[in-house]
Amino acid sequence: MKTHYSITPTAVLLALVAIVATFTAFATGALLAHLVAALVLSFLGVSIVLAARSLSGVTVTRSVVQSAYDGDDVEVNFTVRNDGRTPRTLVEAANLFYTSTETSGRAAGLASDVPARGTIELTSVVRDLRRGEYVFPPPAVLSGDPFGLVTAIRQMREEDVATTRLTVFPRPFPVDRFALASDLSWSMSGLESTSQPGAAGEFLGTREYRPGDSVRAIHWPLSARMGELIVKEFERSSATEVSIFVDLDANAAWGEGRDHTLEYAIRIAAAVSQHAMQRGNAVQLVAHGNQWIVVPPGKGEYHEMVILHHLASFAPPGSTPFNYVIEQMAPRLREGSSAVLIFPSQHLQLDVVGPALERLWSRRIRVTVILMRVESFLKRKAGSAPSADMSAAAYFAGRGATVYVVSCGVDLGRQLSASI
Repeated sequence: MKTHYSITPTAVLLALVAIVATFTAFATGALLAHLVAALVLSFLGVSIVLAARSLSGVTVTRSVVQSAYDGDDVEVNFTVRNDGRTPRTLVEAANLFYTSTETSGRAAGLASDVPARGTIELTSVVRDLRRGEYVFPPPAVLSGDPFGLVTAIRQMREEDVATTRLTVFPRPFPVDRFALASDLSWSMSGLESTSQPGAAGEFLGTREYRPGDSVRAIHWPLSARMGELIVKEFERSSATEVSIFVDLDANAAWGEGRDHTLEYAIRIAAAVSQHAMQRGNAVQLVAHGNQWIVVPPGKGEYHEMVILHHLASFAPPGSTPFNYVIEQMAPRLREGSSAVLIFPSQHLQLDVVGPALERLWSRRIRVTVILMRVESFLKRKAGSAPSADMSAAAYFAGRGATVYVVSCGVDLGRQLSASI
């Protein structure tokens, strides 16, 4: 532990007075100048000694929860200990914290008196936390002389109080009637009949042979009677995977603070992920800011927390176009699964995104689109908000996708319960 000292402007002024008085005393030999210099220097010396003694034997530890949700108030608890033989007065415990989404902050508590050989508990509340990762380095204790001229700061070491990370998750909201795959029945297990040809399951019927069909599927007796190759078809049941795509392109960033398209997209992704896993679906998260963020398909509470951790740490948008993300991931999705695309209404150039979307549809991926109406995220200034562009919604609806339109400031659960 190291103790640092800082002096106030008043102390600096007194030091200058002492210097001037000293030079005057030596130059003129005036008794008054000698007296002023001696008094001021003595006063500063006493202040320094008292400041040095103010933290003798004083240490602090800190505790803070490791997780919270957006909008929560979090307590930072300090334990100040005095191992000295005399009480300490006006001791402050403080802890700076840092986050990637906001400016740094400070949590602190003041103890008017810390008894000898005793401890005292202090609590500071950090209010209305925003989504993100918060880092709390080792705390410090501060005190000083009774005159307020010198402040002593003792910084705890990492070995004494370890750095703590607090993850603030996006707060999911309840979703009642959200359609992940409108042509499939609701399922508790995540196993849904696709009514598509497969290699096992209930017998569906027969059809003519097509290039690429397995030889094991050929119905040889019927082929012999018909004079051409006939294959058998079976209904297959597959575990429905839901892949959630979040647009992190900087060109998709509109609004500010919590009323930002990225913040809404993250909250929506958290809610859809929770809803899908409650259904029994395996959920995958896909995004690309400055690097790939892919959480493989999974289920259960642990997987839900993994997704929330990634959503909480999403940094400000990058420079990767959304169509590139869709195009690269489409071949990696399970055929016949579901994809949820979350992006602003103004961020879809059909001539660019169209080919990427065709890759999804060619693999029979069932697409659900959540559009954020950009004009609702902007301040109402003349000429600042673009006019509503619903061409993306019309395009997806025309291709059979389920489309939801979200506006800023409107209940998200209600908006995601009614598709257009």
